[in-house]
This record gives sequence, structure tokens and C-alpha cells, in this order.
Amino acid sequence: YLILAPLAAVSGAHIRLAFYLANSLLMVAIFAGSVALMRQVGLRLSISQRLLLAALLLLWGPIHTAIRTGQISELLIAVLLWGVLWQLRRQWFLAGVALGIASALKPHLGLPILLVTAVRPDWRSVICACCVGAGILAAVVLRLRLAGHPWLGDLRRNVAQFTGPGGYGDPGGAERSAHLILSLPTLLQATYNEPTAASMISWAVSLAVAISVLAVEFRRSQRSYSSDFLVVALIATLTLLPMYHRYYDAVLLIFPLLWVLSRIWAGTAGRAVAVTAACLLVFLLPNTAAVIYEVVESRLPQALVDTAPWLVLVSYHQVWIVLVVVAALAWEQRRAGEREVQWRSAETSNS
Repeated sequence: YLILAPLAAVSGAHIRLAFYLANSLLMVAIFAGSVALMRQVGLRLSISQRLLLAALLLLWGPIHTAIRTGQISELLIAVLLWGVLWQLRRQWFLAGVALGIASALKPHLGLPILLVTAVRPDWRSVICACCVGAGILAAVVLRLRLAGHPWLGDLRRNVAQFTGPGGYGDPGGAERSAHLILSLPTLLQATYNEPTAASMISWAVSLAVAISVLAVEFRRSQRSYSSDFLVVALIATLTLLPMYHRYYDAVLLIFPLLWVLSRIWAGTAGRAVAVTAACLLVFLLPNTAAVIYEVVESRLPQALVDTAPWLVLVSYHQVWIVLVVVAALAWEQRRAGEREVQWRSAETSNS
């Protein structure tokens, strides 16, 4: 949040007003970017389809949570949507600026999407994004140094407190609300009380899936906007698993939501689309993990709430949902790659 430091000079009332106005404009930008992405993959939406898309975006629970908690997730997803769109259009400069801003705002969310673009033949957007992100951070750090603020020491101390035992980023923290963290280590920590092992397993699983996805992409001789969009949706979902994320970071699931809608409206929905759509319905509701923790559990016997099955299956249900979505998207991508190999083989044999 070094980038937001200059806002401290503005009064709280003005910041609050600007925040709500900005979020209203960002919703328009998210909707416009979503419609443009649909058009890029070959779909021209009717009025009814646009109204449904707008309704789904307005109902998206992580956006509500982001606005209520003062997070910048809405800005992040708006910038990422347009960055991906410009990347698909091969507008490398605009894509680089957008992805660079996203990576500077929240590196753990923006960088994975930027790395996906690195497998494309045009590296100019990646280089531009690195320059933009580095320039933003350099300007912020320079401002803090000129003000004589010990920013590096404060940053290290905050990170140590955040990730240390009992901190908000500790998957096995003493807080009962640790299950509100949307990441795989929290689920593994609940079943296997070893924080280091939980983190290592989470990273190993996520990297294995990412490498598999990129390997399939490298083997593809022909790319389409639809296949590129599927990869972005898969990596955006996978990003939520290996490290600390809260519910508002699930704005990234708008990418698989748009992919599902594009397949349904194109008439090519299959089992992977159906599974993904069913999972994403949960995120059209208010934060279900918070509702269970703050409302449901208070009305149930404590003996039930403290059981391992309740904790693993109910309290951490959002992590299971993200895992299922990743599996469905990875399966769909692999099937698409296998179909292309079969098509190439048939074409070779016919020639």
C-alpha cells in the first residue's frame, strides 16, 4: 500500500466520497471491459445478455466486500480486465501499462496474470509492464525517502507481524476466523497441523498445475482468443490458492465467470462449464464463509462446530470451490489440447 500513501494528505471525508464515486465509475469500467472481452472472443451480446451480465457483476459478492472494507480489488479487476483485453488485441503498450499498474497495486494478484502473457510471442507488453510497475514503485519510494520516513523498516516489521504466528496471514493463526482466509494452506493447516508443510504443499500443487497449463499452451500450434481467455481464467483462479487471500480477492473469479458465460452463449457448454458455473454461484451471495462464522455457527451446538468435518468441509467450503474450479478449467484446457492434437494427426494422415 505504499502507492496509496499520498492519500494520507487528504481529509477522510473527501477520501470517502472520492472512494465511492471511483467505485461507481469502476463498475462501469468492469462492465464495459467484460462486454469488450466477450466481443473479442467472438460474441456480440444482445440487450438481455448485457442486462444479465450487469446483474451478475452487481451481485458479485467479493466486489461488495471490497467496497465495504475499503479495498482496491475493484480497481484491480478493472485494470486487469482491460489489460487482458488489450493483450488479446495485441495492443502491447496499453496492455503493458494496465498490467504494470495492476502488478504494482497488488503484486500477488497482478504478477501471475502478467506472467501468463510472457508465454505469448510478443514480449513488448511484458517489458512495458515491468517498466511501468518499477516506475510507480520507484516514485513512491523516492517520495518516502525524501520525507525521511523509515519505510523499509516499517515494511519489514509489518510483513513479519502479518505472516508471524497469530498474524492475519498465518493460516494456522489463533483466530477462529482464520478460515475466512481464501487459500489452500488454511485448509491443509486445518487437517494437518504443520504450517510449513501446508505452505510447501500448496505451492507445489499450484506450480505443478501452472507448469502443466503452460506446457499445454506451448504445444499448441494454433491459438485462438477463446483458448487464451481460458488460460487467463485458469491462472487467475489458481492465483488464489498458494498464499494469503481474503474474500475480496475473489474478484479474480470474474474471469472464469466470463468464460462460462461466453461458452454458454456460444452454445458450446460442456461438463466443465456446468461444474464451474455451479461453483461460481456461491460468489453471487454475500460472503458465505462469514455468514457461516458469524450467524450459523452461533446457533449450532459448539460440539458440532468444533468437529473436524465441520471445519474442513463447511468452514473452508470456499477453498474447496476454488479447487474444483481450477480442476474443471485445467481439465477443459487439456481436452482442448488433445482435440487439437487429434485434429492435426487426422489432417496429416489425410494429406
